[in-house]
Amino acid sequence: MDRFFAKEDEHKIAWIKRFLEYDAMIPGFHDEEVADPQAVIKKYGFPLTVEDISFYPGKAEDSFQMRPVFPDSDARKYADYIAKKLEYRDEIKEKNCPSNKAMRKWHKRQQGRCLAVLGGRCEVIVHVPFTVELSEGCSVGCEFCGLNAGRLKSVFRYDEENARLFNDVLIGTKELLGDCAGEGTMYFATESLDNHDYESFLKDYIRIFDRIPQITTAVALRHKERMHRLLAELNEDGRTIYRFSVLSVEDVLKIFEEFTPEELVYTELLPQYEESKATAFANAGRRGKEQGELDGTISCVTGFIVNFSNKTVRLTTPTSADDDHPTGEIIIDNMPFDDAKGCIEAMQAMIKKYMKNTISPKDRVRLRKGLSWEKDGEQIVVDCGKGARFTIAANESGDIYNDMLEMFEDGYHTRGEIVAKLTKRFGGALVRTEMLYYAISRLWELGILELESGQI
Repeated sequence: MDRFFAKEDEHKIAWIKRFLEYDAMIPGFHDEEVADPQAVIKKYGFPLTVEDISFYPGKAEDSFQMRPVFPDSDARKYADYIAKKLEYRDEIKEKNCPSNKAMRKWHKRQQGRCLAVLGGRCEVIVHVPFTVELSEGCSVGCEFCGLNAGRLKSVFRYDEENARLFNDVLIGTKELLGDCAGEGTMYFATESLDNHDYESFLKDYIRIFDRIPQITTAVALRHKERMHRLLAELNEDGRTIYRFSVLSVEDVLKIFEEFTPEELVYTELLPQYEESKATAFANAGRRGKEQGELDGTISCVTGFIVNFSNKTVRLTTPTSADDDHPTGEIIIDNMPFDDAKGCIEAMQAMIKKYMKNTISPKDRVRLRKGLSWEKDGEQIVVDCGKGARFTIAANESGDIYNDMLEMFEDGYHTRGEIVAKLTKRFGGALVRTEMLYYAISRLWELGILELESGQI
């Protein structure tokens, strides 16, 4: 994709962004702004006008898109930048379509399942099918960590042997999954900058996938010079986003002092402290345990995570955190490997074993728990009760989906039981067996059916 904005607009966009970060992250700033915006602009030295920082409150029905109060001001440039970022997120979702046929169908079904269990919160999940970790554990130990990352145990250093393994795995995964393999990151339940050779691996990643992977780091201030260099490369490219997790008001002020607005124009600051009005935690992992309530997820991977430090590859997909999945992810399998060939073979084995895309005669299925449905004119609307709905068009052969969903209210049924009861209900003549098989498969592909076996 193209840059998020024209280079000549960088200065204005960067300073509007910095103003809004003050508003969201510095206690008391918002009250000052409301009282006298012009005085605040002058006091803090922002090269802006009141018109530049005036936006209407976002509305849920508009996906909280920013709308300038004065469309002819520079606020329009910033609003367009935010809109472009949202388009980029949706574009990534579309790109994250594995070329492997079995995984492609499984991956699509998991997106529907996530929508069913997470509702509208699922909108921000991009479902990358492949990501890598360059260390085991994390040096930071954030108390809110939704993935409950353990202490830093080891780091995968860049030497001739490790570089060869890294390159061969990335190239092999690209051949297996397609270009979407490059939409991931080089961190997951890890801290990106714990690996002192991150930049060396980054060069190889860019060469193979032609994109800069996102960094999310909580230690930008610990690695100032590294971040200045990485930000310069990111800003020159202009096609992706970094993220800084900010742990306190003191830290955000230090970040403002260390990094210019222009340097951070492509970097989102994520406030992770109670004093910020923009803080949003998921009650998963350590945070969920502390709160005594598990809910939500911070996972964005529906596919493979390769940890090069301990040489394992795991298959995972997001879910809402609960007692069985406290980190908000379903870890389907975790396999060791010795070399690149073994890593790719492990992925292939998991695709074959777990990515089942058909309902067999012995499978017992039902509508996923927590979902409700109703007939709305010529459509069936399935509601997950969390701000998300599935709409199924009516079938020309009759109310197949309506009658099938009524059956699921009684519990699990095999494909044979469904066909036997529904053909009998329709007199055995109005609906072909093939049409019923198609309807069952359609509901399964949407991700709204669950198997009694627990397989997803």
